Amino acid sequence: MATVLWDISAVRRMLDNIGRGPETRHELKQAVAMAGFSVERSAKQNLTRMVYSQPERGYRRTGTLRRSVHTAPPKESHSDDPERAKTSDLGGKKSGEVVGEAGDTLVVEVGSWLLYARRVHDGTGPRMTARPYLTDALTQNERFIEDTIVRGLTRALTHA
Repeated sequence: MATVLWDISAVRRMLDNIGRGPETRHELKQAVAMAGFSVERSAKQNLTRMVYSQPERGYRRTGTLRRSVHTAPPKESHSDDPERAKTSDLGGKKSGEVVGEAGDTLVVEVGSWLLYARRVHDGTGPRMTARPYLTDALTQNERFIEDTIVRGLTRALTHA
């Protein structure tokens, strides 16, 4: 599971003092959600490139793992239900539904609930090489995440 965390305590205190706290929190939640969705999209693209276009011998390519990658609030109940993954793409959630709060930290998680997702990501040794589709997605989006959060903060400060 890849996690995007951003501690907004200092920003929150500053903006609460000028009466802009709730609007800012909303804008920042939107920005963190956008960051999560971007990592999700990149992880799915990485899976297509790393796993589905270059399968290892003996493994079927069904698309279940790619469909199971989703953005969610932390500690969401993720069942290990392969049937759910076969029939639904868990993307398409509204941004307010995917961002969790832990005190002054906004959190969104991107990953899969499938048991074998970690084995694909980390590899199993000589039989299956690591295919780090999530960590690569997070690395690919570092700059976008920073820019998105800055834009969200800027929007919050410029709206009346």
